[in-house]
Amino acid sequence: MSEHPDAWIILRVTIIQRGEPVEELRVLAGWFGGYTQSDRWRINSGIVSVEADEREYRFRGHSGSVYACQRNAYGLSSIMKCGLRLAERLPQFRSIEPLEDQDWTAIQL
Repeated sequence: MSEHPDAWIILRVTIIQRGEPVEELRVLAGWFGGYTQSDRWRINSGIVSVEADEREYRFRGHSGSVYACQRNAYGLSSIMKCGLRLAERLPQFRSIEPLEDQDWTAIQL
């Protein structure tokens, strides 16, 4: 399954797995609903690989989904800011840090 968000950022999150803190990178994605639908947001399951071309990054998650993110769309929309604030209150996230845009193919996973 491939997702094509209108806006996106990368988060460094610390979660608890089997009683231990684990740090991983995740995509926070947002879609603009327009006239007929509501804006929406989603945090992916955790990045396991990154591919890129001149137009977009493709982030594959633990669940198998792929987020195809336009290079020029890095940033937070209003609905994504709401989603980030909500996620910060969820017990499974010990910490959440939005990261600055960079060459995502060079990151350590």
